[in-house]
Amino acid sequence: MTLFRRFPDFPMTDPPISQYDLSMQDFEKLEKKLDELDAEIAEETKGIAARYDADAGRFEKVAIAPRRGQITVQFVALGWRPQ
Repeated sequence: MTLFRRFPDFPMTDPPISQYDLSMQDFEKLEKKLDELDAEIAEETKGIAARYDADAGRFEKVAIAPRRGQITVQFVALGWRPQ
């Protein structure tokens, strides 16, 4: 029984391909897939950024002056810098 009969999924080529060549082919496939995923993420990120940038112009600044009864002091500290 040969190695190829035990493992039918192992690619049989003529001349035989070394494990290094197979690993490099797998690496190239994975690298291509990673590039595709990076491009997809970049495209989705642009879409999200465009959607939220459009909403940024809708807000309006309004100054609200606090009344005396609405202020509560929660913390008092003193800081100095010796010279």
